[in-house]
Amino acid sequence: MNGETKSSVTPPPPVIDAARVICYAGTEVGVKFTDRLCLLVDGVRVGRVPRLVICENLCDPGDFLLLFCSENWESVGAIGSESVELAKERAEVGYSGISSVWEYSRASSEEVDGFVRREYGVDPKTKWWEIPGFTCEDEV
Repeated sequence: MNGETKSSVTPPPPVIDAARVICYAGTEVGVKFTDRLCLLVDGVRVGRVPRLVICENLCDPGDFLLLFCSENWESVGAIGSESVELAKERAEVGYSGISSVWEYSRASSEEVDGFVRREYGVDPKTKWWEIPGFTCEDEV
């Protein structure tokens, strides 16, 4: 967009960790890891990751997540945000230059719903996260 350099990574699935992908980026080309974000997972600091994703939490609409992912789009950690813009600002703190490589997901609402139906085995038009025994943290 606007002549920006774009990421050359393969797009992620439409949903990661019960959150709809809004935009994503690779961190290998045109991005400098600054190590200025402190994300702890189980007491261990998450270092440089090859993929970043900004998602909207399907279980709590209006809650946005900056996901730190492996090459295979497996989330290794997340930072919550109030907006996509704030998530992008936070990403830029830890990955200087990331602003120029964000790609927007092209997944339609139908594709997202189909993914949720297939992978989670629930009706995406319901409050499926309230089903007894199911949590958004459940592994797919």
